[in-house]
Amino acid sequence: MGARWAAVAIAVAVLLAACGGGGDDGGDGVESADQTAIEELVQDFVAAFEARDADTLVSLFSSDCPRARRELEAAFQELDAAGVDTEIELRGVEVRSIEGDSASVRVQSALIVDGEEESTDRITTQVVREDGEWKIADCNFSPEPD
Repeated sequence: MGARWAAVAIAVAVLLAACGGGGDDGGDGVESADQTAIEELVQDFVAAFEARDADTLVSLFSSDCPRARRELEAAFQELDAAGVDTEIELRGVEVRSIEGDSASVRVQSALIVDGEEESTDRITTQVVREDGEWKIADCNFSPEPD
């Protein structure tokens, strides 16, 4: 695998950590506030990923993801070594369920490398509320089959 494709594969793995929220809960507004907060989590993830800001990215993960910093920094080193410009384009975000301090979220996205779409992904991941803030809780990521 060439450096470009290795970088894309690593970026996709990092992308799969992203999660977010959206949609209408049709309820009392509590879930709506949570959905908004989860959407902000995903937007913060995308901005930090594109800025290669490992500190911010690590802050978005649950305390149950202790390897996040090492894995993110390694991914950024691979991307930098390959000399590619990456961007995440969100195409759909849906909070599937919110139960107390945990939520299931489905995200559809595209990975843009050097201005060209390289891959599209659809994932479902978990987020949890820690100290009043939603955090990415799924430390083992894999795309859903089509």
